[in-house]
Amino acid sequence: MTRHLPLFALLVVALALWPATLRAASPGDLDAVAATNALYESGRYVEAALVYEQLIDRGYESGTLYYNLGNAYFKQGDLGRAILNYRRAEKLYPRDADIRANLKIARDHRADVFEEAGGAFAIESTSNPTNRLTLDELALFTLAVWVVLAMLVLVLLFAKRRSVRKSAVYASVVVGLALLLSASVTGERWYSEGADHEVVVVAEMVDVVSGPGTNYAQEFTLHGGSEARLLEQRGSWTRLSLPGGDLQGWVPSSAVEEL
Repeated sequence: MTRHLPLFALLVVALALWPATLRAASPGDLDAVAATNALYESGRYVEAALVYEQLIDRGYESGTLYYNLGNAYFKQGDLGRAILNYRRAEKLYPRDADIRANLKIARDHRADVFEEAGGAFAIESTSNPTNRLTLDELALFTLAVWVVLAMLVLVLLFAKRRSVRKSAVYASVVVGLALLLSASVTGERWYSEGADHEVVVVAEMVDVVSGPGTNYAQEFTLHGGSEARLLEQRGSWTRLSLPGGDLQGWVPSSAVEEL
């Protein structure tokens, strides 16, 4: 039995460390959110947005908080920051119908219509079932499959009956393949979220130029709420690519904000 203790230890450590990366809301955070929600309900959208931003700056992250912040900016007519925060909320709650509905409404109000031809860079959850899961959920599912596989290995090690061991072998093959698939999907999502930097135009309007400076020729103009992929940063300038990849250019970094 003692020779199998490392397997049990690894399982216990994995399960124990999983929630360690999650930051629980403190009572002070929850009280502040409730008070800020009251500001929003009373129509004090500017004040509500300010306090929501302060909570985020303090490290409190919540899909509901981003959603409420998006609503506060939308009520002010700030499409850029509304879409930015709806997108952030969607990353945390990809199956939330209200978030997706409000994001669509905000996008429909944008002035730049050329984006509709190529579509936004946002992952559409309808195109791939796994995109309806967050990265944390995918990782937790992968861990659960690993636990099942570990249990099957234990059955193989300790089962006396041949029929039980035979069934465990078949089950281990199936679960092992499921683990490889789940780990692959999780790894791909983790890589794409780390490598694919998306930005939203938060300025009311910004001229896109051909190089990182005011002395370059103007290519076209973007309005608040336009979504793009960040390609490069040079000093106080950012090079971005619009959906479809045909339109690229440089804008002041202050005009965009990364998801």
